[in-house]
Amino acid sequence: MSCVNVACPAGDICEAGLAFLPRAAREGQVAAVDAPRCLLALGLLQPLATNPDQLSVVPPSTAAAVALRPHQRAASEATAQMNTLNETFRRVEAVYNAAHQDRVPDVVSLHGLATINRVIDAAVAGCTTELMTIQPGGSRPPEILDALMSRSLETIRRGVRQRTIYQHAVRSHRPTLEYAMRVMAAGAEIRTVDRVIDRLIICDRRVSFISADDNAEEAAALEIRNPGVVGFLVKAFEHTWDRAIAVNASYGFRPEDVLTDIELSVARMIVSGSTEDKIARNLGIGRRTVAEYASRLARHLGSRSRAQLGYLIATHGLLEEVDAEPGSASFMS
Repeated sequence: MSCVNVACPAGDICEAGLAFLPRAAREGQVAAVDAPRCLLALGLLQPLATNPDQLSVVPPSTAAAVALRPHQRAASEATAQMNTLNETFRRVEAVYNAAHQDRVPDVVSLHGLATINRVIDAAVAGCTTELMTIQPGGSRPPEILDALMSRSLETIRRGVRQRTIYQHAVRSHRPTLEYAMRVMAAGAEIRTVDRVIDRLIICDRRVSFISADDNAEEAAALEIRNPGVVGFLVKAFEHTWDRAIAVNASYGFRPEDVLTDIELSVARMIVSGSTEDKIARNLGIGRRTVAEYASRLARHLGSRSRAQLGYLIATHGLLEEVDAEPGSASFMS
């Protein structure tokens, strides 16, 4: 159908218009009554000044330049307006941030392992004086130790004092000990204890990270900047550090104090009624190891049941005797 009497969509050309254009190009001019309206709308046909009933053909490149000019001008103006707005909001953002730089939220919830790791990595990278960490559990996967190695060595090279508390269980895990020996040789300090409450990271006594909502489907943590809370967590770290036992260069050696510490913890938890599974989780050791300790205790005290064992540990004053003499020999020896 010809679009002589029917308008095409704006900026479009119909088949009738395309078919009519070659004739107009050959003849140079055509009668206005025969011309498709889309060719007129696109500026491909223009009335003759001397005879408005006749139309001359305009080269497509010329018609395009004329048709696109207002759109190009509008695009240029829009780009300039965007640049102006971007610069305006950049200046506003700078003023806003400066006004709120001392009002960072005291506690921020972090969700998802990737997000948590990115935030912690940034905080550790910004450490200038001291990094304190408590890491619960036993052995560490090799890939995690590899990532920790480079980060720890880089942190120490910046002059940051790095102290880490692990559980005694890591002393029997060769990859973790190899990591410990390397970072200690670079200047880090590492100690171990029987039990810890949870994972804790403190950067420059200014910001700390703790686990949050262990029952959540995805990993969750809290970033804490409140000076009072951070100060409390520093004291908790120092208290644990003071009672922890230093890891030394005697590779793989578990000193008598460490054995006594683990044994005492097993005995205390038996008295409190904890199951072997719970004891293993809390101490970062295997269930078999817990069973072995319990069996040795039972033989030592002549116990025939778990209930009797707890009673005998409590009534024989075994815990009080060892607690009073931290350096005394292990009752498992």
